[in-house]
Amino acid sequence: VSGEARNIAALSLNGRTIFTDEQGRFAEPLVLENGYTIMTVRAEDRYGRETVLSRSLVYRPISSPNL
Repeated sequence: VSGEARNIAALSLNGRTIFTDEQGRFAEPLVLENGYTIMTVRAEDRYGRETVLSRSLVYRPISSPNL
C-alpha cells in the first residue's frame, strides 16, 4: 500500500504505525490472506482529528493447471 499524507501527526495501517518521508509519502507491504480482508488506514492530525479509510479486498490466488 502506498500513498501520500499531508499535515498528519500519526498514520497507521491495520493498527500498525507507519511512517512517511519528508514529502509525506509512504509505502507499506500488506500481506493478504486467501479470501476477504479489510484494510484500514487511520490518520490523525496534531489537533487529534482523525480520518479513517477502510477498503474491502478479496484475494484469490491464481492456480495454474501446469503446477
